[in-house]
Amino acid sequence: MPPKPRINKESKLIKELSRLVVDKQHEVAGLDEEHRHLRLRAVAVQCVVQQIEALIELATELQQQQQVPLLPLPQPPPPQQQQQQQQQQQQQQQQQQQLVDLQGSNASCSSAAGPLSEWGSELARIKAELQAGPHSPSQSCSAASAAAAAAAGRSGAPAEPALSVSWWPAGAEALAAAHSWTAERAKRALQEHLRLFGLLTPRVRTGAPDAASALQRLGQVRGGLLAFCSVLTLVAPELIGGLLLSPIDAEGPMGDGRDPPLEHYVHAARHTGLTPEQVQLALIIVDAYDARHARIAERRDAACARLAEAASKREAAAAAPGVHNLAEENAAALEDHRVLEELTAIQAADICGMAAHSLAIYDSVMTAEQFAEFSVLCWPRVPTLAAVKQATRGEAHAQRLALALLAQALQALSEECHGQNGCAGASGGAREQGSGGAGGSGRGPGSSGGKTHGCEQHRDVLQGPGRP
Repeated sequence: MPPKPRINKESKLIKELSRLVVDKQHEVAGLDEEHRHLRLRAVAVQCVVQQIEALIELATELQQQQQVPLLPLPQPPPPQQQQQQQQQQQQQQQQQQQLVDLQGSNASCSSAAGPLSEWGSELARIKAELQAGPHSPSQSCSAASAAAAAAAGRSGAPAEPALSVSWWPAGAEALAAAHSWTAERAKRALQEHLRLFGLLTPRVRTGAPDAASALQRLGQVRGGLLAFCSVLTLVAPELIGGLLLSPIDAEGPMGDGRDPPLEHYVHAARHTGLTPEQVQLALIIVDAYDARHARIAERRDAACARLAEAASKREAAAAAPGVHNLAEENAAALEDHRVLEELTAIQAADICGMAAHSLAIYDSVMTAEQFAEFSVLCWPRVPTLAAVKQATRGEAHAQRLALALLAQALQALSEECHGQNGCAGASGGAREQGSGGAGGSGRGPGSSGGKTHGCEQHRDVLQGPGRP
């Protein structure tokens, strides 16, 4: 009767411990990934804050340039005209006082109008999200990332650097012609920047003798283009809208009205050379803009609903017979004025968010060479935030798929190694049973030899060449 195979209790215990170690390694890897993602979110918020601060400085400079110079004092009018002017001024003052009395406590709505004040409030909101605690119920870039970044510094982990703004104040010369832009001139300026991108990028990519100077010039061209777009956003946002919604060249392969397919932008992102960290930063920034845009859209819908309700009430009152109340009509007109001012502020907030988040991606996340490459590959369209979102999501999916395939391959190799180890150990134990004899220890060279030989053929794959 053949002897029963001997059970190696130590081998079974080692397998259990190995499984426990693998589980803990997966848990640590998950926590490390979450920690890294929180640091990236902190960097994304800082990038957006810095871009908004630069936009506010640009808006301040524009407001100073728009100050109307003092005109020479006019000659005094005749006495009869003076009396008529005084009466008109008194009537105007009385009407203004009535409006102020009707406005009451709602006067703060009109004071909040205007791009600069709305951008200041948006900047305060983003900073509050960044500086809030780890349990803040923020809907956009999580403020918990600041605490995570601080924890990373205490634990010795490398903190993500704060990326700076490159287009301001270097692009201040774009303010000189801020009020003389037309749609055709803006499109020609954009075409000229793209032409320079197409000329300089190959010299940097191929390592030409003047690659260093070409890269420096590339940074200057990018700064000039971003400053040009920022000025247009503040002074003539309708021109920026026209550039984003129409092709740069009508003679291009996609014509005037055809939007590029998703693969067009995914191809551009894939060949831009974005790292996985850059892709994640871009996605975080775009998601933050989407969350902010959704809240702004809710405010806009509520204001439009109030305006429509007031209009229907006025129509009903006008159709009703009887004497109309002048005070009620004035109050309704004042309410319409407040709603229109609120809509203006909401539109300014939306433009602010779009500009700041776009600049955070094109200026803070991308390098000058990457931005130039991406802009040229997106021809004949100007890449919008929606295009960046589609492109980065497609590239992120491709990167995740590649990592998943690599992980599956490594897992298969690991299982194959473990299977060979088990077979070698069993054969070694059988040889020990047959050759041990009376007084034999039951341990022989077959077991250890099988274990070392099992993974030898996959050492280069699992550990890489040149590693022990």
